[in-house]
Amino acid sequence: MARRERVLGPDGGGIQIHQYAPSTIDATVDGARFALTVATAYPEDGAVTVRVEANEGGERTMSLRVPAWAEGARLTGPDGEARTVAAGAFTAVTAACRPGDEIRLDLPVRPRWTFPDPRIDAVRGCAAVERGPVVLCAESIDLPGGADVADLSVDASAVPLERDGRVYVSAGVVLERGHDRPDTWPYGPPAAADEGKSAEVPLIPFHLRATRAPAPMRVWLPLAP
Repeated sequence: MARRERVLGPDGGGIQIHQYAPSTIDATVDGARFALTVATAYPEDGAVTVRVEANEGGERTMSLRVPAWAEGARLTGPDGEARTVAAGAFTAVTAACRPGDEIRLDLPVRPRWTFPDPRIDAVRGCAAVERGPVVLCAESIDLPGGADVADLSVDASAVPLERDGRVYVSAGVVLERGHDRPDTWPYGPPAAADEGKSAEVPLIPFHLRATRAPAPMRVWLPLAP
């Protein structure tokens, strides 16, 4: 699920960090060494800590990308003061940057609903769940009664829940189709009501699909009527 981010042009006064992973940065800025370490468990955790290891120059600017989905992100500077920063932009700290100084960016990676533009016909009336930058999906292996993901609908008025390292959504699952299907199936007059149940359905990261067993999966989940 692609996101469009604004890109900040190069500047000679500091370092920009676009992607978050444990790393060491050792660069020359304005002819002087500037070294940092980045500590994070992103995207599982939204905390990103940048520590100054060396600065042979003067005042420096550290710019960090705040993803478009990260509403409510907070930045804590070397002075310990925290502030909310705008999503979909870069946030910067300018300081003397002595060795041992740290800045921390906290990104809200809690699960959330994502909705498509209604003009996208294939996913109209659907919603997806993302946790931070990670797209989640439902797999039929996790549905009750051997149901298929085609028989799943979700209640997007209920916030996705995170429990014991998994994300759950409130859903309705069809366990048995009505028997009085017209001979003109799949079109025609209404059939008998389907039998189903309400359930908490677990979701998994899209990149982990089909790692337990072959199973149909679905990212865009139909909304319950």
